[in-house]
Amino acid sequence: MLEDRVQSDSAAVAQALPVPLKPATDSAATEEGAPSGGFYLQLGAYSRADTAQDKARQMSRQLADAGVPIAGLEVAPAGSVHRLYGGPFGSREQAQEAARALPSEWGLKPIVVKR
Repeated sequence: MLEDRVQSDSAAVAQALPVPLKPATDSAATEEGAPSGGFYLQLGAYSRADTAQDKARQMSRQLADAGVPIAGLEVAPAGSVHRLYGGPFGSREQAQEAARALPSEWGLKPIVVKR
């Protein structure tokens, strides 16, 4: 049972859908320069895709306003939930540093994951 869950989660992460945070003309250049793989912060998990996308857009603005160093956000379907990830980061330490930079009043409990 756990193997099935791990396989489905891995497959879902591989099919991650980036959240369009910039106009479409800028997204191609951003994707080409982004490192593949790496460490990410899981910032939330939502049962509805539209809720996850809305939260990603809202959090993108909040992160910029707070000066938190997260390059991008993406929503990845994983079974019955849609996970909100921030990153990528070159190392676990960089991801942990970004997690510590999140304002505590947001009430987030980010998890560092390797993808």
